[in-house]
Amino acid sequence: MDFSVDSEIGKLRQVILHRPGNEMLRLTPQNKDHLLFDDVLWLERAQEEHDQFARVLTDRDIEVLYLSDLLAQTMEVPEAREYVLDRVVNENTNGPSAAEPLRALAQGLSGAKLAEVLIAGITKAELLQRTSCRTRSCWPPWTTTTCFCRLCPTTSSLGTRPAGSTTVYPSTR
Repeated sequence: MDFSVDSEIGKLRQVILHRPGNEMLRLTPQNKDHLLFDDVLWLERAQEEHDQFARVLTDRDIEVLYLSDLLAQTMEVPEAREYVLDRVVNENTNGPSAAEPLRALAQGLSGAKLAEVLIAGITKAELLQRTSCRTRSCWPPWTTTTCFCRLCPTTSSLGTRPAGSTTVYPSTR
């Protein structure tokens, strides 16, 4: 299958769009400039505007494909999933402490859920909520014999870290 754009003024027949989603909830006044946004978006309004735009396109017989659907379908193909995860979830991009739990989480997700995480990202708190120490060693790795993630049955009654421990944050690259 060949893809091409042969004209800047020809009839548009097909387009790939991304409907604003949970990734917009991670946009803050502190990071908006770094992420090249003029302002923090109101998610519901952005979705309404997007839906109006997509409706205009479909009303003009333009096929609208959604990035999230295409990515979800792609993530159902084992070779494609491995290819993407090898490049997106690793020690260089996420840090040595986060790479293994992120990879384990990603491998257990459906294609649609993995696409959502790849698009919207995942916070450390969300990762800890989705991961359990019952099947693997606790993350972050500063815990030794007692799990302090507050999810696992071995959590101390105080749910606090050992004295002198530090929090390991994944890279934000």
